[in-house]
Amino acid sequence: MKKSDFCGNTLYPNLMKSFLVNNINYFKENAIITDVVGIKEKIIKDIDPIIEKSGRNIDFYFWTSYGGT
Repeated sequence: MKKSDFCGNTLYPNLMKSFLVNNINYFKENAIITDVVGIKEKIIKDIDPIIEKSGRNIDFYFWTSYGGT
């Protein structure tokens, strides 16, 4: 992950927080992290402080999935 500019995660929302806590220091500076499973608002509130506390310039883009045809 130290060489990756972009990381797309497919983890279950309940695993995302522990994944970041355990791996935030392995991400490249200025990396972009995103999820592709539609993380929920509560998880966003948990993840933002982890990234801020790390002191690393990392962006997490939260995707919203909308159902419909």
